[in-house]
Amino acid sequence: MNILILENQSQYFNQVISLIQDYMSLQNEIDYYKIDIQKNYNYSQIYDVAILYLCENCQENLDIAKVMKKSNPNCMILFIASCYQYIHQAFQINAFQYIYQPIDPLFLQNEMNRMLLEYKKRDFKFMLHTSVGKILFRTKDIIYVESYYNHLRIVTTENTYISNIKQKKNLYKILKTSSFIKIQRSFVINMNHIMYFTHNGVLLKNKAFLPTSPLRKEQIMLEYNKFQR
Repeated sequence: MNILILENQSQYFNQVISLIQDYMSLQNEIDYYKIDIQKNYNYSQIYDVAILYLCENCQENLDIAKVMKKSNPNCMILFIASCYQYIHQAFQINAFQYIYQPIDPLFLQNEMNRMLLEYKKRDFKFMLHTSVGKILFRTKDIIYVESYYNHLRIVTTENTYISNIKQKKNLYKILKTSSFIKIQRSFVINMNHIMYFTHNGVLLKNKAFLPTSPLRKEQIMLEYNKFQR
């Protein structure tokens, strides 16, 4: 996830930057998120999230946001504003949130939580080498991934594919920023395909039953409950 913080209008925005950096540093997936702090927007760069400041009678960043949404409709835009002047225009371009200052740090944290959950629920496409050649995968179609010996077993709604274990790191990097959770050493599952948990495992919608790690059970349930909100 690429996060843009555009700090081109207000010294007050330093507090926002600090709060967001502190929040992201506490995330287990911090290695997979990049914060890009800029004074000027690079129109050739694509961002997943943009955090911009709005002030009275100055809509430069609103105009930038409109351009960003045209080139990348999936970009989630969060405005921090010193006025309510642009709130209607902000939501006309489908802004993720419009926060009026002074900022409540807890509210900002909750909105960041919501933002990350929305990001993880998005459907990603990626190419992977398999035993039958290159396959274009969609994260929503993957039910689970099993790693064993020198292979990866990727089970989708349509087929099962075998890939080399050397691709595990790159694959897990993609899945880590989506709706997947590691339930034990060998299995990573798509939370969208969970039917229910038992005391020692999880039943998936394709009727596969996979064991969960007793040591990870509490963390698994915390992440799953957060995902369901």
